[in-house]
Amino acid sequence: MKKDRLAMFLEGINTILKIWSTDAPYKIKGDYWNVSTENTLIEDIGQGYMTKPFQKPHPPIIVTAVAPYSKGISEAAARGWKPISADIIMPIGVKTHWEKYVEGCKKGKLMPSKDDWRIAKTVFVAEDLKKSKGVYIRP
Repeated sequence: MKKDRLAMFLEGINTILKIWSTDAPYKIKGDYWNVSTENTLIEDIGQGYMTKPFQKPHPPIIVTAVAPYSKGISEAAARGWKPISADIIMPIGVKTHWEKYVEGCKKGKLMPSKDDWRIAKTVFVAEDLKKSKGVYIRP
């Protein structure tokens, strides 16, 4: 089977959501992964149980995008998941992430908000320029 990265990504997140919303023993079949604790569950000692998040229904799901016109951003946004543009992409690529996020929100009948969009940045901190080995970013 040819591996579809987008389908694998969605299945992985959906598997986590299933674990968070159900009780052990787990028996989750997927196209790429099967997750089971049927043979390893030891109720007496709590083995085979996954911790449930305190935040309901679960913590926000944040997905990273690197490629311009990321299909992952669009699919994530349609499900209410939030994007973060990686720090290694050029600004023109970051612009496409917003476009794909808006597209996904429309697909999911959700309102896009710039408050939900994150852009990663690399920050280098040193005590002085000598220790920074010449790396200097003007304020």
